[in-house]
Amino acid sequence: MSSIVGLERISRLLRILAVGTGLLTALLPPLMVAYEGYNSARANLQFRSHVISTQIASFANIQGSTWTYSFHRLPELISIGDPEKSFRSLVLGKNRETEIFAQGALQSEPALRVYEPISVRGEIIGFVSLSGSARTLFYKVLYVALVSAGLGFLVFIVFIKMPFRLLMNTMQALDKSQKDLASEVMQKDLEASRANEATEIKSNFLANMSHEMRTPLNAIIGFSDIMRSQMFGSLSDSYVIYANDIYRSGTHLLGLVNSLLDLAKIEHNSFEISVESVSLRTVSLESFDLLREQAKAKHQEFTTAFSKDLPETIISDRRKIHQILINLLSNAVKYTPEYGKISLHVSLDQKWVQWVVKDSGMGMTEDEIKLAMEPFGQIKNAMTANITGTGLGLPIVASFIQQLSGEMHIASRQNGGTEVTIRLPAVHSA
Repeated sequence: MSSIVGLERISRLLRILAVGTGLLTALLPPLMVAYEGYNSARANLQFRSHVISTQIASFANIQGSTWTYSFHRLPELISIGDPEKSFRSLVLGKNRETEIFAQGALQSEPALRVYEPISVRGEIIGFVSLSGSARTLFYKVLYVALVSAGLGFLVFIVFIKMPFRLLMNTMQALDKSQKDLASEVMQKDLEASRANEATEIKSNFLANMSHEMRTPLNAIIGFSDIMRSQMFGSLSDSYVIYANDIYRSGTHLLGLVNSLLDLAKIEHNSFEISVESVSLRTVSLESFDLLREQAKAKHQEFTTAFSKDLPETIISDRRKIHQILINLLSNAVKYTPEYGKISLHVSLDQKWVQWVVKDSGMGMTEDEIKLAMEPFGQIKNAMTANITGTGLGLPIVASFIQQLSGEMHIASRQNGGTEVTIRLPAVHSA
């Protein structure tokens, strides 16, 4: 029923459109031709009459009041503006009532007529009148009107006779398209629901497995630490080496487990913001000190700097800031070769606290930066072949910064070092 009503409305609109378009096609061209032709013819007459009036004014200025009796000169002056004698030329008196001189045949109607004053020293002493036949323009407009009327009628017929079968096919195609679109939307919703369910299962699996793995890992790390320290007696060098390997591997695995837990919490949006007063120098230096020994082992130059206007504290989440800085500094140490330089600069930019971690390491291209921001995204090249990592550091940093209403920017170029800037509000608004 609604389709029928829709078709009737479209049909009515087509009829209105057909009538309007037909009338417009029929009327517009002749009106334009008439307007342009009339203006052009009138301008021609106006120009010619102005030339004649100027010549007569110059003559009258010399002759004085006797100019009106100079019938032998007036044809000569008129011919300057109308050399072919194509128009009816009149020289009139001061009040356009007295005919002083006439030249040219009477013009058949319809005719165009203009009057141009003859002015001598600011005084109007007479008028020049030119008239020309408008019959040619009339026939031209009539011809264009007939052609336009035919075109208008043709346009009207085309619009009225437009096949409704095409309209019906369009409506049917539209209905089919809507049904297909609805089906596709349902399919996409189903796929999205399955994807969300799979993500939920994956996140729960990661969280549960990570929790289950932390207990034996802590035991492995603890016991291997006792063995490498030889707390209950001396061991052979081989066993100490093995114990060190077990300790390092367990610590690395525990870091991966903790990162997986953080990732699962981020995906579940279950991370809570613990807002407190955070000492900027303390949290920055503590993060810096944790990586100092690793940097020292690679003979890296490790420096810190704090701007003078830096406030003592900000209101934010201390643990997240601490983890953000550790991840960034750890990446800087990891991807900077021996004898490289690493710096941490903390400053205040209006209401934002800004940390800049800069290194002289291997750097990254734009594509590698995008890869590094993806979970488990790791750059693979000859320089990173011996570097171990989880590929979760920067994604977790980015998520934490977003939770703290902050900003992060990475500037890097290959073999030119990396500069990571993070900005956090001085007061976090929940």
